[in-house]
Amino acid sequence: MTSMVAYVASRNPQSQTLRSVRLIQDAVSANIDAEWTILTPNDTTILPSDGTASEFSTGVDHIELNGLDDSARVKKAIERCDYLILGSPTYGHNVSGDMKILMDRLTYWGAFVPSGGQTGHGNGQRHNQRVP
Repeated sequence: MTSMVAYVASRNPQSQTLRSVRLIQDAVSANIDAEWTILTPNDTTILPSDGTASEFSTGVDHIELNGLDDSARVKKAIERCDYLILGSPTYGHNVSGDMKILMDRLTYWGAFVPSGGQTGHGNGQRHNQRVP
């Protein structure tokens, strides 16, 4: 079964972004067997970064580690999914504040999470070096 996760960064339960994701869900589910998780700021709390940026050098997000918000649950869903959809309404030609917070909190992953046999620079290896 294919695992789909969508994070819709809108607090409006009638948002066009959420409606669009539901249309995608219907279209995909009509063609493949998929398990869906749709997350919104109404059912998850993601706190802003603490501003220290220590997670970029340590790989540890202290807010997540201490269970102060739902970031561990969101990260786990993202790590386990086959496909990820990020959706946000636009405000002043930008994504919502909730999407910005999510992206701020997950950015350090690029330095530590292996992807396609490669890893970022945060673990002491060159960015383009293959991981055994």
